[in-house]
Amino acid sequence: MSSPEEQIVNAITIAQNPNVYGGNHAIHSQAIEFLAKVRAESAQSWRPALSLFLAVKQEDPSKRQFGPDVRIFALSVLGEFLDMRTSKGPLAPDDFATLKEQFLNYLKSEYLYGQAESEAPFIRNKFSHVLTLFFLASYETQWLSFFSDMFALLKPPPDTQIPPLNAHISIFFFKLVQEISAEVADQLIKNARSFTAERMARDGRVRDLVRERDAQEINAAVFAIVVDAKTKLDQVRVAAAGGEMASASGNLSVEERLAEDVVELGIRAFASYVQWIDINLTVTPDTITLLFSLLSDLSLSVRLAATGAITKIVGKGLKVPSDKLKLMQVLSLGPVLHQLQEQTAQLAKENYTEALMSFRNALAHLANALGVELVALCQNTTLAPDEIGAAAEMLEECMPTALRFLADDYDDVSLSMFPLVTEILSSYKKAKQASPDTHMTAEKRTFLEEMLGVLLDMLKWDEDDEPEIFDEDDIIMFENTRKDVRKIMDMIYVLDNDLVTSAISQQAQSALDLYEGGANLPWNQAELAIYLVFMYGELGGKDKGKGRAAFCMAPSNIPKEQRKTVDYSEYPLTPQGEMMQTLIRSGISTYPNPTVAMQFFETVARYVDFFKVRKENVLPALEAFLDNRGIHHPSSGVRKRVFYLFFRFVQSLRTDIDIQHVPPILQAIQDLMTFDVELPKEFELPELYSDAINQDTLATILKEPTTFDAQLYMFEAAGALVSTLWSLPEHQANALRSVTAPLLSRLSAGLQTPIPVAGAKMSEDDFKTVLAVHHCIQALGSIPKGFPEYPSPVPPDYIPPPLTEFRQMADAILVSLDVMGRFRVVREAARFAFGRIIFAAGPSITEYIPRLMGSLLAHFDSSEFVDFIGFISHMTHKLQAQFTAVLEEVFAPLTTHVSSVIAKPITGTDDKVVHVDTKKAFLSFLSTIMSSNLGGIIVSQNNLSNLQPFLETVLQMASDPSDALNQKLALAFVSRFISVFGHPAPTTNGNGSAPASNSAFIVPGIEQFIYQRILLVAFSIPFHPDFNLKDAQSLATLQEVANLLQTIVKVRGDEALTYISTVFLPSQNVPTTTAMELTNSIRALDKRTFQKYLTDFVKASRSS
Repeated sequence: MSSPEEQIVNAITIAQNPNVYGGNHAIHSQAIEFLAKVRAESAQSWRPALSLFLAVKQEDPSKRQFGPDVRIFALSVLGEFLDMRTSKGPLAPDDFATLKEQFLNYLKSEYLYGQAESEAPFIRNKFSHVLTLFFLASYETQWLSFFSDMFALLKPPPDTQIPPLNAHISIFFFKLVQEISAEVADQLIKNARSFTAERMARDGRVRDLVRERDAQEINAAVFAIVVDAKTKLDQVRVAAAGGEMASASGNLSVEERLAEDVVELGIRAFASYVQWIDINLTVTPDTITLLFSLLSDLSLSVRLAATGAITKIVGKGLKVPSDKLKLMQVLSLGPVLHQLQEQTAQLAKENYTEALMSFRNALAHLANALGVELVALCQNTTLAPDEIGAAAEMLEECMPTALRFLADDYDDVSLSMFPLVTEILSSYKKAKQASPDTHMTAEKRTFLEEMLGVLLDMLKWDEDDEPEIFDEDDIIMFENTRKDVRKIMDMIYVLDNDLVTSAISQQAQSALDLYEGGANLPWNQAELAIYLVFMYGELGGKDKGKGRAAFCMAPSNIPKEQRKTVDYSEYPLTPQGEMMQTLIRSGISTYPNPTVAMQFFETVARYVDFFKVRKENVLPALEAFLDNRGIHHPSSGVRKRVFYLFFRFVQSLRTDIDIQHVPPILQAIQDLMTFDVELPKEFELPELYSDAINQDTLATILKEPTTFDAQLYMFEAAGALVSTLWSLPEHQANALRSVTAPLLSRLSAGLQTPIPVAGAKMSEDDFKTVLAVHHCIQALGSIPKGFPEYPSPVPPDYIPPPLTEFRQMADAILVSLDVMGRFRVVREAARFAFGRIIFAAGPSITEYIPRLMGSLLAHFDSSEFVDFIGFISHMTHKLQAQFTAVLEEVFAPLTTHVSSVIAKPITGTDDKVVHVDTKKAFLSFLSTIMSSNLGGIIVSQNNLSNLQPFLETVLQMASDPSDALNQKLALAFVSRFISVFGHPAPTTNGNGSAPASNSAFIVPGIEQFIYQRILLVAFSIPFHPDFNLKDAQSLATLQEVANLLQTIVKVRGDEALTYISTVFLPSQNVPTTTAMELTNSIRALDKRTFQKYLTDFVKASRSS
């Protein structure tokens, strides 16, 4: 029988190569399962794993017997065994002794005398992690001499041939220190793990013990090695340069590279423990002198390590604020950072390399950390005034350097300063709140002016950029930078709004004036000028004027009904209005750059209210939209975005566009009212075919964005333009026909094109034919979307839209359903279009609804049900009473379908989603029926036989605690239903006169259903085992139960009270006194008080 080691090696071989044993997948799976079991049973398998990791070749003991894959797996098993030993108890003495001896022997053989895993460097990292876990498992009570043993390795006996500075063991020691620091003190690692109190307590104990036992020696060892390595590095460099220090590191020798690595990793090890070791050990004249000297080292990696270490020192938390101030004074980083910033900035002018950018980024992080700490000290009220003054002086010394980093050409560097800038501005805001009239000193204003100049420059694209060919991630990154800059500018705006608005308006006006005067403006400056106009209107949020008031200094007391007729040209423009006027007048829209054009149209569409106060600018803006600057731009990307912006502009200015311009505008966009059916670039016909596959293929095609999606806005804009001709009905009808006629013609042609029968194989042309029909219907539906909503009630002088044309569109869509209604995408388009037609044409389309419903239901797909109910809800809301007949006809089939859906068992997440969405859509539909006063259809003669099954379906929803939202909605409907249909039958008056009715609807026998079913469900809900009283949604459900009980009593009166107290509650084993108290509370308490009473009642009942 093979040994455990052989079994593990064989399993790894099979797991890595499935083709072993002739590709037998069963054996491959068994191997993977075996290896998982080995790891899971590490308490038994760690010894074979240790053997595999350490084994050497008999013929050459300097080499390992097994490859990296086997040894890495072995280390993972050891890691499993050693991880979180606290919960498993200390290691057995024999186990501990074995591991300690073997690990120390391995370190000596591999790192003192061997090649330090040079053939597989990643093993070094993995072993350092395993040794760290061993340290954590044993340092408290077993391996107290852990660091002493490591130090012994660092200082080999003098009688050996090992050099005093052994780079391999030094580097391993530094990695080990970093691993230990990461495990016990790195907050990022802790946050990434699931929190356990046990691990947190162990880490705290280990930190305390290291501080007590070994911290001084660790720090001394780290710096002794670094100093030795730095000395050796300088010697190697001098020798390599022929007696003088090399000016730059080129191709490094192995010796120089090793020395650099030792220095770098030693400083990184130091930085790893700075945060949790006594500062009196880490911050000394010697350490500071060494770190500062390394800031100018030839090696980038060494400079970065030193900068990172100083940043860690700056950010170290100290309990006493005055100690933190003394630390800042000892470091005295202001002059150092200023000098380094100046030096690196000069180098950047000559050649801004990636390495230089990395160093400047690290320096920026250091400057940011220093500034943030100094701002905190300046605001610390526990410090003495002279101490705060000292901190403020250091901060002021740092601020010019911070601005230089903020102005860096690389975003990574400049964005590093944002936390400091935010802290400074927040402190200025507090100062303003404390002293509104005197807070703004000359020094602050100068600093803010300089910062604004830098921030405005950060808003600009680089001149070499080509945003039109950038990928989406690059665009998003730049837009996010702009958002971040704007947040900073908003903070300055709070401090001094004139400062910000003046800076923005001056820069924008200056650039636009230059362009108007014929200057050759770089594209990025042109785009920035327009963006600043756009941005100006969003400064200050709610404090800015809205609507026309943002652009024109008109009186604020103009009556609302007169605002559309007032001649605003009589009133002067606001500064924002002046900027918009300059934007239009400058002719910047003609700038031949797609990004500039896009920003122009974004701004024009954003501030349409300007054109309401200066209507003479509407036509120039429209001309820009209509020619090759806008919707006819050569760039398809620009065109697609401008389609939407053109629609927004036209829609918002419908009443301000001179109707004489409408026909030529419609003529100008006529070429864009046609479309091509686009298939995805990588579209392939499905190999298999069936009706379901064909349906899914069409749906998949439509998910891909195409030019047609953007063109729909052009059809909507056309509808908006046609709607402006309302005062000329005949002209309006002709204009609408000119828009719809090409679509109706193309739709007719598509419907006459033969299509394979359901389930048959479809060609690419067949798919295009169906899609063309879909597109035509969607385009037809988008046109009425541009019209105003049909009014309800209709004013006496109302001139209706071209109803004949709308009916023609409805007819065409119904014909499409007759021919191609079996395609889900066609049905979806028909629902969309009819909804929009009804929006504009109102009840005049009602006559088409029964036929529409019949066509939709004839090919009904369960996946459409939620959308279908939404469509019917929309029709119900829009048509109200005119929809009654159709609603009455479809109500019973809908209820039956809902019942069948929720009756199906839930077998997975998809089923759960279907259940929840179906219930939510149906309950929303019921709410729409009731709010539209159409509830009579539920109890009509046609639907009366369906009433009890319908109510049972709703009660089933109300009884489901796993879906609290719909449970609450169902209870709310039941309450509303009872309030309308739950009243007693009318009784005769005492004088024998005609009966007095409590309700327009009397449902015979409804009281029996209320008492026997609804009451039972209401009282059972809060006592369901899964009902969680601590959950907010469940409490909301319980409140709805309270409302339901009060509704029943309110509607049925004493009869209900008597039944509840004498029949129902006793049947539920409720004591008589409790039953009387509950029923009295239902009647006597107000809504909120009874909700609280019922909650307390349920809590008490459940606890007993």
